[in-house]
Amino acid sequence: MFRRSSFQVRSRWRKHCGTDIRLFSIPYGLRPGKQLVVGVGTAMLFAHWRGLRQLVFPYTILLQTVPIVAIAPLVINWVGAGIFAVTIVTFIISLAPIIANTTQGLISVDENLVNLFIMYKATPAQILFRLRLPSALPNLFTGIRISAGISVIGGLTGELFAGSTRVGEGGLGYAIIYASNQMETAYLFALVIAATALGFSFFFIVMFFEWLALHNWHESSRPQTAE
Repeated sequence: MFRRSSFQVRSRWRKHCGTDIRLFSIPYGLRPGKQLVVGVGTAMLFAHWRGLRQLVFPYTILLQTVPIVAIAPLVINWVGAGIFAVTIVTFIISLAPIIANTTQGLISVDENLVNLFIMYKATPAQILFRLRLPSALPNLFTGIRISAGISVIGGLTGELFAGSTRVGEGGLGYAIIYASNQMETAYLFALVIAATALGFSFFFIVMFFEWLALHNWHESSRPQTAE
């Protein structure tokens, strides 16, 4: 019984799980770029215009409190079920951490450094791109790490409601529903492990790029030495 169950899991993994992971991860490979551009762009606007930040910033944080279960049916009505709908759902839930953390980093620059740039007649654009943005990189990567983690959760939940139900077009969310309905516990465990591994891989990829960008100059990525 155990051998037959293991054989069925391996066979189903080879036939279906690879396709499920590919369909689940392809939108994720495109989504972080969109989140990064929109999140950083919005944070730069907030840092440049204080009035706009005080007026709009609190409402952007509300994106993180929007329940996926509530907005998934709306997305289906607007764009239909499929990968694009799941991309929209995950984009909404994982955008707020990038905006919040990057904005905090941009506005938390040492005032003495800002005054030094002004003393040397730096333009607002130079202050933004040469001082504020490099100083905000640790906060930006913190936001990306958080976003990478919850994007997997958002993607799976989005697929439960907005994912495609056609054979061969569904991702891990659809496969989890199928395994649960068919009471295939072993296959369900395999899918959970695959989703967990995918989340870990996103997290460590972001950590690698964070180390690559900060290890030469920022204290958080330097090896600590005993005093």
